[in-house]
Amino acid sequence: MPDSTTKYLTVCISDKWCGIDVSKIIEVLHFMAFEDVPTRRNDILGFVTVRNEIMPLIDMRRRFGITNAEFKMDTPIVALRETCGSVALIFDSANQVEDIQSAQITPLQDSEQFPDIYGVAKLSNRLILLLETNRISKEIHSADDIQG
Repeated sequence: MPDSTTKYLTVCISDKWCGIDVSKIIEVLHFMAFEDVPTRRNDILGFVTVRNEIMPLIDMRRRFGITNAEFKMDTPIVALRETCGSVALIFDSANQVEDIQSAQITPLQDSEQFPDIYGVAKLSNRLILLLETNRISKEIHSADDIQG
């Protein structure tokens, strides 16, 4: 039986390369104005409207515990649709779409240690951390995590 292949958009957080399943992506945008909102979490910056849908805006550098970045006009925002709700994630850069076969992926077993990553893909020139975007969305959309 041949390996299944999934397309992933590769994005960068500091020096860490990550992958997002492209089937979940609504749109990749340049940085835009957003409505900031008071919250107990420092990774939620506020809300943005993408294609007439309001969604939380998440700074992935803060989420990964990395110092804040300066946002520029070309800072990418990746808007995603998950079963729990849509989210917009800010990265340092968005690179290209990679075809990754299931045989290239090593699943991570310890979800407590790596809550936002479900696996690591080994490409010829680097490792790609595969983001658990459904878990991120579920956590962000839980009633206890957003105050307004």
